[in-house]
Amino acid sequence: MKKIILLLGLSVVIFANTDKNLVDAKCTICHMNKQPSALERQNLIAPPMFGVMNNVGLYFKDDKKAVTDFIKTYSLEPNQKNSKCESRAIARFGLMPSQKGNVTKEELDRIANYLYDTYLKNR
Repeated sequence: MKKIILLLGLSVVIFANTDKNLVDAKCTICHMNKQPSALERQNLIAPPMFGVMNNVGLYFKDDKKAVTDFIKTYSLEPNQKNSKCESRAIARFGLMPSQKGNVTKEELDRIANYLYDTYLKNR
């Protein structure tokens, strides 16, 4: 019985710690991960993730290292000069706030790789 409880406990920890769950916890709070409805579009606080990743992928020509390096750097030190968002997105939403203190470098590495693999790897 103890082995079953231990196994269940470990599986919960492993499941809760997946890269998707990390992105959901750290990113999709602001960046919706699906196409927003008309009503949702009115209440967005940041561009949807697919739009952000599309712009990043176009800019870096889907180069995984360049994309992941950009995500990791920009998340901690966002600025208008280095932004890859369209000017209308910046005008509407402003710059993303720095995530210093909200995410570790290890988490950022996992997030950047997950975002690349999910949105850009096979397009």
